[in-house]
Amino acid sequence: MHQHKIQSKRIVLITGATSGIGRIIACALARMGYCVIATARNEAKANTLLACYRDQYPDAQGTLDVMTCDLSDFDSVLAFANLFRARYPHLDVLINNAGVFNRKFRETRNGIEETFQVNYLAPFLLTRLLSDRIAQSPDGRVIFTSSLLHWGLVNFSDPEGRRFYFSFNAYRQSKLALILLARYLGRKNESPSTSYYSYHPGIVRTHLGHSGFRFVEFGLGLLGISPEKGAQTAIFLVNAPRESLVPGAYYVRKKVHRSFPRSTDQKLARKLYTFSEKYLEKYLAPVLQEY
Repeated sequence: MHQHKIQSKRIVLITGATSGIGRIIACALARMGYCVIATARNEAKANTLLACYRDQYPDAQGTLDVMTCDLSDFDSVLAFANLFRARYPHLDVLINNAGVFNRKFRETRNGIEETFQVNYLAPFLLTRLLSDRIAQSPDGRVIFTSSLLHWGLVNFSDPEGRRFYFSFNAYRQSKLALILLARYLGRKNESPSTSYYSYHPGIVRTHLGHSGFRFVEFGLGLLGISPEKGAQTAIFLVNAPRESLVPGAYYVRKKVHRSFPRSTDQKLARKLYTFSEKYLEKYLAPVLQEY
C-alpha cells in the first residue's frame, strides 16, 4: 500500500478477525473506509477472511490487510509487532478481540496455560509493543473485548490453574483482567492522546462455544445474538467522538455499564499490571530497552 494512502486513512488493527464478531468488525470498518489490519493464525484462515471480504463487501471504501500472528506463541507476537512497525507509521485503533474457551487445560508453545495467554497476556504484550505507534495518533484507542462473565478473583498464586483447572474460572479471570487493564491504562495515561476501553459484546453465537460443553454450545445457539449485533459496541467505540466516551470504562450496548465491584479496584489493577510485566519480562525486554 502506498504511503500517502496509509496516511489518509485511520488505521485499525484487530485480532481474532477470522471468525465471529471479529470478522464482522474488521469487514464493517474496512467497508466504512478504514485501513484495517487483521491478524490470522495461518495463511488458510487469512485467505478465507479475504475471500469473504471481497465477496460480501464489493462496495468497501477502505482496505483490509491480513497478517500472520499467533497469540499462543509470544515469538509470533513479537515478529508480528516488528513487521507492523516496519509497514505502518502509526496506529489509530487496536482492538484486542481474540479469545479462547478451553474445556481442558492446554499449554502453549511458551509453556503457559492457553486461556491466560491468548485472552490476556498476549493482548497485554501486543498493546505494550505497539504503544508508541498508538501514541503517534492524535486519537489513539485501545479496545478490549471482555465479557459479562468477569466476576470472581485474579488468582495470583496460580493464575494458570495448574493446581486446579476449571474452564469457567480460566475464562472469567481473563475477562476480569482485561477490564482491570483497561481501567489501569486509562488512569495511568502515559499518552494523553490514547484512550482505553473494554466492552461486553453480548451473548453471541460464535465458535467460542465449541468448547466441548454441549450445554454451552446449545445455550449460545438458542439464546445468543448474531455476530452482527455483537459487533456493534466495538464499532461504536471506534467511531464515536472521543469526547463522548469515558476513558477506561466498560461498555455494554454502546453505553457505560456497571461492572462487578472487583473490576473497579485500582489497587488490584495496579498489582495485576506489575504482575503481568514480570510474567512477560523476557518478551518486553526489547521494547523496554528501546523506549
